[in-house]
Amino acid sequence: MIIQPVLAPTLSGLTATPALKSNLLKWSALNDPLLFGAEVWASRTNDRAGSSRLATVYDNAFTHATDSGETWYYWIRAVSIYSRADGEWYPLSATEGVSSTALLTQTTDMAPNSVTSISVAQGAGTITQTNYSVWENIFSIPFLGTGNKHLITVSHSANSNLITVGASQGLKSVERLTLNEYTVYRTGAVSVTSGSKIVTGVGTSWLSGLVVGNYFFIPGGFKYPIASIDGDTQITLSTNYVGSSASGVSYFIITNINTVLVLSQDTRNFSIVGTYVISSNQQFNHVWALDSISGKLYDIILDWSIARDNTSWALSQSSILRTVILQELKR
Repeated sequence: MIIQPVLAPTLSGLTATPALKSNLLKWSALNDPLLFGAEVWASRTNDRAGSSRLATVYDNAFTHATDSGETWYYWIRAVSIYSRADGEWYPLSATEGVSSTALLTQTTDMAPNSVTSISVAQGAGTITQTNYSVWENIFSIPFLGTGNKHLITVSHSANSNLITVGASQGLKSVERLTLNEYTVYRTGAVSVTSGSKIVTGVGTSWLSGLVVGNYFFIPGGFKYPIASIDGDTQITLSTNYVGSSASGVSYFIITNINTVLVLSQDTRNFSIVGTYVISSNQQFNHVWALDSISGKLYDIILDWSIARDNTSWALSQSSILRTVILQELKR
């Protein structure tokens, strides 16, 4: 009896995509019980006779690290469970290898030393919360969009003191991160007086484009709804200005609000399980990217709240350390 050898299966669908100092190879996944892996062969010329085996891989993807600007040609063939690599080549032709040229440089947004600026805002003063079912503000950090990309990191550490264990169910602390994008008017300068609702402007044109209900604020201060627009150089706030008196300072009037991001997280949980109180604690720490629009004002806002299933629970918590890191990346 003559036993015929079982050839390795045939692979297909090889593609090569250029990346920074590398080529990314992928091919069609093959559901064949005889398939064990794939040999990847490469040559600097479009001739398989001069190629060399790069690796035997056990997936349908491979990254070939090369020097920038080099062009390579690739072929693959299957390895069977019998350790045979005698299936058909893909591509079949020895002079029609799949080619790719590694990128010379990174894209502009990912260029080396691409950080334009790094801003850090950090507060270590204690903020205590004892109210329930009410969102209370921890911080608000505004910044102007430049048209560049920004990488934003927000971290918050807090301590919790469980004063009273409830009769049933549970209690939790929730933190909410909001990123707002504001359309603003900020031409000219303003003068404000502590304890007064009147704001006067120089070089302002408030009768055009502003409406009652827009928000006025000076950087670092509270936001005040506008009660009336008295003229191009005077507005009246809905409440008295509580900051320090100032003259000829910059300002913002928010004419439109677009919420870009809202992220909520349960940071502390207490619940009754049988005769035990089970607790968990998760630090609030998140990183995300923003493609900012030049001239827009962005506001990073962190709030928190305590939610309880019944009033028999009592919790006090303190904000210990608040950190915002803003990295602006070149375009």
